[in-house]
Amino acid sequence: FDNNADVIMRHELSHALYGYNNFHTAGAGAGTRTFISSIGGWSNMSSWDSNSQGWNAWDRWRLGWKNPSKQYLISGYNSQNNAETDFENYSLSNNPNGGEYVLQDFNSTGDAKRIKLPTVDNNALPQYLWLENHSISESEFDFNENRNNATDNLKAEACFQ
Repeated sequence: FDNNADVIMRHELSHALYGYNNFHTAGAGAGTRTFISSIGGWSNMSSWDSNSQGWNAWDRWRLGWKNPSKQYLISGYNSQNNAETDFENYSLSNNPNGGEYVLQDFNSTGDAKRIKLPTVDNNALPQYLWLENHSISESEFDFNENRNNATDNLKAEACFQ
């Protein structure tokens, strides 16, 4: 098997991990207005040869995967006191003054931030903005064959849950 087979096997295994096909196709199979439209995706369920084919923060959260050295499933660090901060229930309404937080490389630490966005319609599904910091040297799963020409980046993805 070459690298292409590894990517396909990881992707197909994930179908079995996630279950039904209605929410885990990186936006492509969920219908309109459920996810940002698919432009390749940032997930192990993303389209072939996409930007990132590793498990993203939403994937890991859905599966309950947590870095064993962390207290919280979704977290980063407060830049004031370096304390781990729980971002699973973070919202703009319960943190009106915001804060300054550090997200270390996602692939090596699992650091991510999930922000609940305010909604206009109380009957609508909750909406979240997910943030991850990806450092290109940390994982072979980030970026396609052009990864050597890339720079470090902050990835943002929005979805309904």
